[in-house]
Amino acid sequence: METRSVSMRRRLVCALLVLVLALAGACRSPFSGDLSEADTAYDEGNYYQAQRLYENYLQTKPQGERRWEAWNRLLDIAVLLENDLPKATQLLEAMLLEYAEDPDRTGVLRLRLARAYTEMAQWDKALEAWQAVLFDAHQPMPEWKVHWNMGKIYQFQGKYAQARESMSRCREMAVSGVDKARCSYDLALANSFLGQRDQARQWLEKAIAEPEASDELKALSGYLLAEILEIDGKKAEARDILESIRHTYPNPKAVELRLRRLEE
Repeated sequence: METRSVSMRRRLVCALLVLVLALAGACRSPFSGDLSEADTAYDEGNYYQAQRLYENYLQTKPQGERRWEAWNRLLDIAVLLENDLPKATQLLEAMLLEYAEDPDRTGVLRLRLARAYTEMAQWDKALEAWQAVLFDAHQPMPEWKVHWNMGKIYQFQGKYAQARESMSRCREMAVSGVDKARCSYDLALANSFLGQRDQARQWLEKAIAEPEASDELKALSGYLLAEILEIDGKKAEARDILESIRHTYPNPKAVELRLRRLEE
């Protein structure tokens, strides 16, 4: 039964690969039956020829011992050389189908797929992919960072309550001071978007007080804290914080403009 299931899955993968190649306008080329020609073409920089040969291997060798290598070479060509993320996501989806019974490989593939959809700003698909990563015990990313990625997507979507929840989990699960500070800052952002200035101020103060936090993150936190203090009418405190980040904030002119406004 298991052998039949694997065979069925391989046939589905081959059908999906044919569809991917048809959409990409691919055509078949002469093929010797192994990957030596494809590897030589790849090493010599003949990537179009290498791509055709790797594709043919996957179509004609459903039980081939080097299928994993062929898939990954196609991914490298799609992502690094062609910058074709839509094609890369199709390849990753096909790989997930083929290696569904290999948890170590599916963990890596799910992570790559989540990153690809995020880079493409396909937020709904990205969230679905990150949720799959979150529940995959074999994926290599620390769990706090998965929550951080999900929180940023919720933020981009304007779903600030969900962003706050994800960033809270991020903060709870982070281990190092650097990571806790990063989560604290983004948690403060979510609170500020929700109009919860007191909570935002508390998380910003934690980020600034974290010894391991970078100067840049402390400056970003300070700038947002100064903005909150100004809204609350605490202009002297806001001015002191802005003065302290004059030389560490990524955009010094923004600090100068804000200081001049406070002086006026």
